[in-house]
Amino acid sequence: MVENPLASVAALGVDYGLKNFHLVFLDERGHRFESPILHLDLETRAEMKYSNQDFAIGPYEAACLLGVHWTRVPKMAADGTINFRTLRSSTGRERIRVYSFLSVNANFKDYTHDLRTGQFRSRPRSNVHLRPGMLKELSAIKQHIDFFDAVSVYEAAEIMGVWTSFPPRMIAAGAIVGRKLISHREGDSRSLIYSRKSCEENAELARRMQGESQRGRPRHGL
Repeated sequence: MVENPLASVAALGVDYGLKNFHLVFLDERGHRFESPILHLDLETRAEMKYSNQDFAIGPYEAACLLGVHWTRVPKMAADGTINFRTLRSSTGRERIRVYSFLSVNANFKDYTHDLRTGQFRSRPRSNVHLRPGMLKELSAIKQHIDFFDAVSVYEAAEIMGVWTSFPPRMIAAGAIVGRKLISHREGDSRSLIYSRKSCEENAELARRMQGESQRGRPRHGL
């Protein structure tokens, strides 16, 4: 019997392209075959898929993964319990905070360990039931943005030399990488984060094209 599924996965390999994340084995001739028996639960799938990816998540996403009310997330960040970054805005008021997926996930694992061993003395977290659904939603995102790579719409526009109304359209056109932060608090979320790296690459491409062809209106900030 396998005692540690994660250790076995590392040794045998996992096919992330398979819809259900089945284990993949190699026989003595090197032929691969899929395990018809062992299917991994949502927590284990996330552990394997994101074990080395510290991507940026939003406040509501962090709250669901932690199993707490969304108002507790800023307090936990202020206490140094979880890692966060504040993204710049033009006004300085409506600033977006992003949180480290790895630090949030580590905090929840510490919580469940303390709860299981009887070391947790406070009231149990009330929103733990939201965690599986959020894990599923996050796993459906095609391209996550690294925690230290995330920027706001103001920063994205500043890097590319465009107005702030342009970056959302550029995501839709596939010109840059960005995503909408999930929030079920008040309908559909309008908060987006962007990849600084993709914005810098787009700005460099725009400079080259303007220098070569001199066609089109130059970007005001380049």
